[in-house]
Amino acid sequence: MRAAALSLHELSYLCGGARRAVVTAVLALCQSEQLELGADGRAYRVDEGPSAPGAVSAVPGAAPSAPGWSVEVDGVEQAVLEAVGAGGVELSAIADAVDGSRGMRQARSMLVARGLARKWWPGLTGAGRRARREVLANPPDGLRRIAVLGPEAIEDAQLRRTLSESSYRPERQGVHPTPVRRGAASSA
Repeated sequence: MRAAALSLHELSYLCGGARRAVVTAVLALCQSEQLELGADGRAYRVDEGPSAPGAVSAVPGAAPSAPGWSVEVDGVEQAVLEAVGAGGVELSAIADAVDGSRGMRQARSMLVARGLARKWWPGLTGAGRRARREVLANPPDGLRRIAVLGPEAIEDAQLRRTLSESSYRPERQGVHPTPVRRGAASSA
């Protein structure tokens, strides 16, 4: 399977998981002028009033003919739009909302169907790891480059900081409880 045959969000999921797919969807929606990113780290819907405070351009100079340009909204992008309400929302809240969305499950299911991701256990198959290595060795241009390399590939320093993976990593307490060893004696 060649990585070039993957959709934008399948490619981002392959190279960086669900969080990378969210970043890529946010950037695609910014390019299509449906979202703006504020300097405050919040995303704002363009159709819901005034611009974001300190809004930054997603990919300066991008045009509808640029590689990776997204005019149609796919499932992951639709989930992002649904997560962003009036008044904007922090990127971590978007990531949490989209993580289990139908669009994200669909992107992952396509990787499973193509033999690139495991069905019952998180992670990539051998073919998936080979496809990821192939695309990392020769990353494409435009938004697909950011899908492959992550926010570090964004040239604009402010936008890169806003979308850096550490800046939108949520505090998810209780999601992954400490495993309990079976048969371990409990102290009372």
